[in-house]
Parts: sequence; C-alpha cells; structure tokens
Amino acid sequence: MGLVSTIRANAVDVAQKWAATGFLVFLASSFFLASSRQKTVFYMLVAVPSLLLFIRFKSLLRENIWPLLSVLAFLAYFSASSLWSGVASESLEDSLKFSLSILCLMLGADAACRRFSPEFFTRSIAWVGGFAAFLYLAVILWKTPDFATLLADRSSFRDLTGWGASNPISSAIYLGLAILAAWWLLPNEARHVQLGLIVVIAVSMVILFLTKSRGPMLALFATLLLLSLCRRSRTDITLLLTGCFAALAIVLTTDILSLVIQRATEPNYRMEIWTASLEQIKQNWAFGQGFGHEAGIQIKADKFVTHAHASMLEVFRVGGLLGGGLLLGMLFSLSKGAMTHRRGLFFLLWLVYGLLCLSTNGRMLLSRPSIEWFGFWIPLFLLYFSTRPEAVELAADEQSAKGLGDV
Repeated sequence: MGLVSTIRANAVDVAQKWAATGFLVFLASSFFLASSRQKTVFYMLVAVPSLLLFIRFKSLLRENIWPLLSVLAFLAYFSASSLWSGVASESLEDSLKFSLSILCLMLGADAACRRFSPEFFTRSIAWVGGFAAFLYLAVILWKTPDFATLLADRSSFRDLTGWGASNPISSAIYLGLAILAAWWLLPNEARHVQLGLIVVIAVSMVILFLTKSRGPMLALFATLLLLSLCRRSRTDITLLLTGCFAALAIVLTTDILSLVIQRATEPNYRMEIWTASLEQIKQNWAFGQGFGHEAGIQIKADKFVTHAHASMLEVFRVGGLLGGGLLLGMLFSLSKGAMTHRRGLFFLLWLVYGLLCLSTNGRMLLSRPSIEWFGFWIPLFLLYFSTRPEAVELAADEQSAKGLGDV
C-alpha cells in the first residue's frame, strides 16, 4: 500500500511540474505562434499532464468547494444548453470537449501557481512580450517595407512578419498585456530595469498602433488609467504625462492624425450587432438560445455575423438570464480573494483588461483555446489560485522565513 501511494505521489508531482512548465510555454506561445499551433502546445504540454492531475480534483473541491463548483456549474449548464439550440447533434460533443479543455487549463493554472509566484508571471509576460515586440520591429525594419502603406493598412503579427497571430485584434490584445505588465512593474524596479521596461512599452506601442485595433487600444488606456488612479504612484503619473506629450509631438510633426481619424470613423457595425443581440436575448431571456445556436445577424446585404461581438452579451444570448447569472456568480466567487490580498492584483487588472477587450469583439467563453482564454479564463484562474487561502498562507510563511515581512 505504501509503495502504491509513493508511486502515485511521484506521478502527481511529475505531472504538476509538466503542467506548470507547459502552462508557461503555452502563455508565451501567444506572442509568437498562430492560434492553431497554440492549440497544439496546449494539448501536448498542459492538457495531457492535467488529465493525470484529475485524481487531485477531489482534494481541490475539499479545499475550496464553492469556487470550483461555480466553474463546474457554468460549464455544465452551457454544455446542456446545446440540447435546446436546435443543433444538439453538432454542438453537444463540442461543448463537452471545450469544457474538458477548460478544466485542464484550470488544473494547469493550479499547478503553475503552486510553483511560480505572481511576480514571476508578471515579469515573464513583460519581458517575453517585449522580446516579441522587438523581434517584430526588427523584421519590419529588415524587410524595409513601404512605411506609408504599412501605416495605412491594418496588420496582424502574421501580416508583419509571416508568423504569429493572423488576427489584428488578437495581436493587439497580446501586446496590450505586455504593456500592462511592464507598466505594473515600473515603480518598484531599479533605474536600469525601469529604462528597459519603458523601451518595452514604447516598442510594443509602435506594433500595437500598426494593428489599428480600436477596442484593445481603448481597453488598454482604460486599464492603465484605472491602475494609475488606484496606485497613485508618481511613476504612473510621469509615464502618463510623458506618453501624452510624446503622442502630441508625433501628431504635430507627422500626418498620423489623419490616419487615426480615418480608422476611428470607419464603420464597425457594433451598435447594430449589439442591438440585434439584445433583441434575441429578449426572445429567450430565461434559458437563452443554447450553445451552438448562431446569432445570424445581418450587417450587409451579403454579410452575416454569427455571434454578438461581445462576450458578456453572447453569454446572455446563448444561456439567458440563468447562464448570465452563473457567469457573474463564477466571476465573484473566483475573484473575491483579490479584494483582500495584493498578490492577485495584476491578474485582476489583466481580467479587467481582457473583459474590456472582449466587450467589443469577444465570442462565447465556452470555447477551444482562443483569445477568449487569454482575455478571460487564464487571468481568472491565475487570480483565483494565487489568492486562495492556502496560497496566501504559504506565501506568508515563505516571506516570514526569509525575513521579508508581509506579502
């Protein structure tokens, strides 16, 4: 019996190390790989070891039953909703696969939070994202393109370099997080590190502008403003003012303002889509239209959209008031620890930023690995597992042992 327990414990330990490392690699792959290859990284490096970690699910439920039950309830309800979507034969299998993948992601996040601190995650995002931005800029300069055309077009990572995300909005969301992480780290770093982080922010801003993605830009500005108002650091105010003066100087010395105005005034049909989505929600307000039911909203004579272009709206359209209530309950249950423990504040900002991005172009949250994972599920799980009581107590003990004071 002792031998079996030892083998089981060793297997779990190996699986946790595999999943934790794989989780970091999967997160980093967002800056460099196309979505199809990101999925491969997730399945091989996170999903496979996480399947081995399902034997720990019972102990996780015992530790904190209500937060994890809220996740299970959300996934179970939206999987079941495919039964009244009208396409149950096609969507039920998908919904179950997606639910299993999200549970694997959750176990991977748990493993990663047991081995890496929130500060390690933040630094990794800032420097890996910054390295990616430098790499994209170097390729752009090496290819010596027609910069007038480059500024006029919308570009994704793949458009600029031939690899990475093929969607300009997704590319912008990834870079925005690198900027947010670098900004978060700035006040408490040494001067030479601060200089490096400022360069990361500046280069990432250049590539971000080339995506011409309005939603992520506005979401990033709103999140940085929220961070600056809450933290009230002199560094934040200085950086904001410097950024504003730099933007003003660029506007006054170049013709970039006309490009900004042109992009800002281009039609996006969001109000038409959201209005039509609200009408569909009213028609099925209690239980929604069911998972797999496409919105089918016409925006042009020959063009339809299949979703609400806002993840929160899509949740209510698909799952009705009950599904929306389950989402809000899950959000509260998994994020309430951030209100009392500073350890999770960056992840909370990431979640706010992600939800703002998904409010202008997001799809259904029950999905395969996608930008919805990057903007919602990953920060939500990292926020929860870094602020759950066991993690906070362990971090406090470690800090106390090092003589570093409170967390």
